[in-house]
Formats: sequence, structure tokens, C-alpha cells
Amino acid sequence: VSGRKLVKITRESEHSPHPIDQDSFPLKDALRSPLVVHELNSEEEEQDWIASQVANDIEQGMNPLDLMITGPTGHRERQYYQGMQNSLNRYGIKSLIAGVDTDPDVFQQDGYVTISPIFRAKGNEAWKVYACRFHYADDPVFQQEEELHKRNQAFVALTRARVWCVVTGEKSPIFQELRAIQQDYPNLVFPAFNRAALRRNNDDDENETLKENVA
Repeated sequence: VSGRKLVKITRESEHSPHPIDQDSFPLKDALRSPLVVHELNSEEEEQDWIASQVANDIEQGMNPLDLMITGPTGHRERQYYQGMQNSLNRYGIKSLIAGVDTDPDVFQQDGYVTISPIFRAKGNEAWKVYACRFHYADDPVFQQEEELHKRNQAFVALTRARVWCVVTGEKSPIFQELRAIQQDYPNLVFPAFNRAALRRNNDDDENETLKENVA
């Protein structure tokens, strides 16, 4: 990336706190890759594909409580998540939109897959996370957003997963980055933001404004 210095970070497996990163973990082959990247042609196609994968997860024995769907902010977010809920319903899967179908202090409910805007997902985890609409991860949508904000949202979505994360969205350069990360593992190579791009922002004010925009 022009004007940015490449940064390389490496964490050896013995320094990882997560057991699946250890070479001695007995179920490593059965777990397969903890990161899956899947591009689709439209958001409607994405919604149906995620719903079909969630249905397969549940059929294979996962509890709906162990699954979460979240992603970076984007246009018509409420409508998108309602459409996601409708797609899950067609597969006979019950779901809830956190903060819409629940009380403010309730994030998960037994028997339901949680669908969550990114700001509600922060601080919560699930064994498997579907990080959807990732084409917005490098595309500031609202006036007060910057590329750094979108990258932070993408990071939050990815790190909600305790084990597996499935990243989906329409075709975007972000998917090339993710595949490069998979190939470079256990190294993480990325262009650093300059100091001007890292100026301090009031996260609470930013989040509240964004919530109003995506409502």
C-alpha cells in the first residue's frame, strides 16, 4: 500500500493461550480451518448461504446458542438483519436480533441463533461466528466513519469467535487480504496506519451516531 510501512507480527504456537493453536491439540484435523472466507454475488445470496450453513451446523450437533451472526455497519442494516432472520426461518431456525427482539441487557437466548449489529456484539462471543457483509470492512459508509473505524469493526467481528469464523460478503479486496493472512499464518503482515490516521476519537459518541444511521 502506497505510503504505508509493512508491519509483520508473529506469535509462536507455544505463546498462544488458545488450545487449538497448540501442535499437540488432538482434534486439530477434525476442527479444520478456524477461518473460512466465502464471497457471494449479492446480499440475498449471502443471507441464504449463511442460513443453509447454520442449518448444517445445527444438524451436525451445534446448539443455536453457540452461533452468532454479525458484521460491519452498512446500508439498510436493520432490513438486512431482518432478511437474515427470514432466511433462517425458511430453514426452520429460530433467531433473535439482539436489542430488537430482546431486552437491552439480553444478548443470547437458549434455542435461538443470535443476530447482532457490531456494536451489540462487542464484548460477547460464540463458538462459531458468521461475519457477514464484509465488503463493508474497507468501505466507510457514513460521513463520520474512516477506514480505521471500519477496520476496527472488522476486527471486532472476527474476534467474537471462540473457535470458528466464517467471513462472507460481496466481492471486495478485503477477501484477498484475508486469504493472504491464511497463507502467511502464523505471520500477520499488514500496512500500518500513519499517526494522522490514528488520531483519538470518542468511541461512545461515534457509536451512538452510527447506531442512529443504521437504525
